[in-house]
Amino acid sequence: MIITIDIETQELIPDDRRLDAMHVSVVGAISGERVWFFDENELPAFFALLDEAELIVGHNLFGFDYKVLQQYAGFDVAMRYKDKTYDILRILARKTDRNIGLSDLAQRNLSLDKLGKGIDAPELFRAGRIDELKEYLAQDLRLTQSLFMHIGKHGSLKYGHINYKEPVERAVNITHDDR
Repeated sequence: MIITIDIETQELIPDDRRLDAMHVSVVGAISGERVWFFDENELPAFFALLDEAELIVGHNLFGFDYKVLQQYAGFDVAMRYKDKTYDILRILARKTDRNIGLSDLAQRNLSLDKLGKGIDAPELFRAGRIDELKEYLAQDLRLTQSLFMHIGKHGSLKYGHINYKEPVERAVNITHDDR
């Protein structure tokens, strides 16, 4: 089973960048049409789902999600799942020397938009608007899953690039074999 995952946190990234001190508000996973949500107390079930997966797909898993999840696991999250992780942001960063956001990729390759901005997620959590937070997260999951399928079909992704202060659209070759 291929699972696409994403997390939202209760707070924004702190100034000291200590991701391992952040708290999960909701974790989401999608495989095909099936979507799962886990709160902070249900993470053992989430890790069990990851253990069953053949492949874990995400956008910035090694740079954010796995680091935040580390405090909830009794094991090294990145090491445990590294061989079966497909991190779109990490692969693109190696190929382009840029961190390319999910929003840019979704607009240029899928003609779809995110429902909001990640910086709004902690406020939705604090306001108790959990259904809206899950809707936002589900859309990010669908976009990431669709980008992974796009990679399999087309073998490339378009992204925005600033070249001498003029926006330019570029494409990068990327396959499911890249890790």
